[in-house]
Amino acid sequence: MLSAQVIGLGSAVGGALLALWVLARYRDFGPRTIRSSTLTVAASVLLLQGVGPAMSWAVDALSPAVALLAVAVPGFTFAFWSGGVFMRAMLNGTAGGFRVRARERVRVRSPRRR
Repeated sequence: MLSAQVIGLGSAVGGALLALWVLARYRDFGPRTIRSSTLTVAASVLLLQGVGPAMSWAVDALSPAVALLAVAVPGFTFAFWSGGVFMRAMLNGTAGGFRVRARERVRVRSPRRR
């Protein structure tokens, strides 16, 4: 039987992989500026503060498996996604208007100029 730490670590890794997939698959989804991505990270920190009490409620009300899949994995996924969005915003920057790609830097028009 697996320990609680191994199961928790597995759900965190699963959430991180799911967030990485969302970042890679939907590249234009999420905040673009540093300010809005910082607010997203702050919201994820607040959400992670509530994961513990929500887990204990869900375990008591439902079952540990449902609590893990309905509370912990979405919380971890949002936290890792918001971190990835923040890194993307920091790499792109707001002053230069450059969008970072895998092998090249391309000048992108500002949405206000259109």
